[in-house]
Amino acid sequence: MDPREIQRWKLPGYAACAAYAHGEPLPWAWAALWFSWGLAVAGLVVWSDAAYAVAGCFVAWGTLMGCLGWRALTVGMAVVHDWAKTHCTDPNVEMAAMGEFLDAFDSVREQGEVDEENWEMPDTPAQRQWTRDELFTVSFSIPWLVGLIHGVGVGGLGGAVLALVPSSGLSVTTGAVVGAIGGSVAVTLLVAVLTALLPLSLRQRMLLVVSPLLAVPALIEAAVLWWRWYAHGQSRP
Repeated sequence: MDPREIQRWKLPGYAACAAYAHGEPLPWAWAALWFSWGLAVAGLVVWSDAAYAVAGCFVAWGTLMGCLGWRALTVGMAVVHDWAKTHCTDPNVEMAAMGEFLDAFDSVREQGEVDEENWEMPDTPAQRQWTRDELFTVSFSIPWLVGLIHGVGVGGLGGAVLALVPSSGLSVTTGAVVGAIGGSVAVTLLVAVLTALLPLSLRQRMLLVVSPLLAVPALIEAAVLWWRWYAHGQSRP
């Protein structure tokens, strides 16, 4: 394989991009749901305040979610996952666990007693640590993604509806904008705290709590690596 092609597969999130490009089309019901959600918020904003710019933003958000869907945003999720795997886990643990697995598999296969469909990984300290690390890296990328998708949607619509109450003292536009921002932050923090309850080490739990903040340097680093690859044909191994 061309060395440049190998470097490209090492870029953060590239595997997710490739999988998305060859994925199945999204069902029409998904597109209709998110477009209708954005249109509902936009309709309330236009009906109450005639704030067409803000309404356009919510329509664009709903269209983006409907057309690109969860899979497109999982590219960003994969970038954060790759960053956590690189910076927050020990690669020697994975190598040790894979070595133990292959040794045990080969040993049993030589005896002709292996059932490949029901084969279970050996229960060793390295295997258990690797399992925790995999659970950690997957969980690390979830909070900000859920907040970006569901927090904005629920917060925006909820804020707009609550602003219709006369005693709220807010315009529908303000309620929708504040609700979208507050909803994304609140949902992100809530999911981060919930993921920190997983059976992980104390260090990993603390990292999960602050994972929404760490997603920022992860995305910046990925952007730099992609730019370097396109501009100079280079990437960090």
